[in-house]
Amino acid sequence: MSVKYVRTGFTIVELLIVIVIIGILAAITIVAFNGVQDRANLAAAQSAVAQASKKILAASFDNADNYPVAAGISGIDNLSAIGITNSGDTTYQYSSNNSVNPRTFCLTATKDTRSSFFSSTGSPTTGSCPGHGSGGVAPITNLLTNTSVESSTNNLQNIGSVSDRTIARTAVSDAYNGGYVLRITAGPSGGIAGYGSSSPTVPIGRYTGSVWLRSNVAMSANPYFEGSAARTNVTNQGRSLVAGQWAQVWQTVEVTTSGTLKIGFLSGNIVAQGQYVEIDGFMLTSGSTNYNFANGASSNWVWNGAIDASSSTGSPL
Repeated sequence: MSVKYVRTGFTIVELLIVIVIIGILAAITIVAFNGVQDRANLAAAQSAVAQASKKILAASFDNADNYPVAAGISGIDNLSAIGITNSGDTTYQYSSNNSVNPRTFCLTATKDTRSSFFSSTGSPTTGSCPGHGSGGVAPITNLLTNTSVESSTNNLQNIGSVSDRTIARTAVSDAYNGGYVLRITAGPSGGIAGYGSSSPTVPIGRYTGSVWLRSNVAMSANPYFEGSAARTNVTNQGRSLVAGQWAQVWQTVEVTTSGTLKIGFLSGNIVAQGQYVEIDGFMLTSGSTNYNFANGASSNWVWNGAIDASSSTGSPL
């Protein structure tokens, strides 16, 4: 008499199919959960900024329509008096200006990675105020006061010792930023050397500077720091310039004695008379990160003083 074999387990193929299905369901669940959590964080940020802005408006009514003065790194040091403080994973950033007419303020609330802002001219809006960090990312400051030669050549200074070159602030239609560049044209000696933008005095710490360059011939260029601040090199990135194309060179240094920093470039080779390099987009920030260029004219950035003559702050671009 024959015995019929009955399979009671799973084959390897069937097990693999089950594992794949479980993985797909888990991925769908995670995406759905993240979406719900993201919306909840945004709703919490919108609610927080709406409630806090009411307190700011109430405080202005009691102070001849003057808004609380921004103080501290994120501007909120004076807001604790009216009940606005960071709490858990909800944080605030605040700025105000009582010297303009009408007076203005802007408040950003961030819950985890979602931000919402409220200004004196609007209602809760997704994102952050100009000059504030967004989505949990802190703002950065371009410490240079002349970043793009749009208004003048103030604080732009020589690097190197070539005497017969020509240096001119030049209007062009395809500047890296804005409508002007600083053009250095080689004289009879064929030298270009370099030029840089100087900062105010900076304290001890690590800084990264960058500049955008374009030449009318192929040449090599290296970033270069000068200034009164004692410093040591951490890392640097030179470039072989392709004629007619913008390229960024950058360098990170450790400042060991406070002073000024001048970030610019040095030409790595001798060129012929009439050849030139155009300079634009100077940037100097605290830390080791080389950021994309930005200044007060960039999206969601602000000047910390006069336009094209002060440092500027905003979210990394």
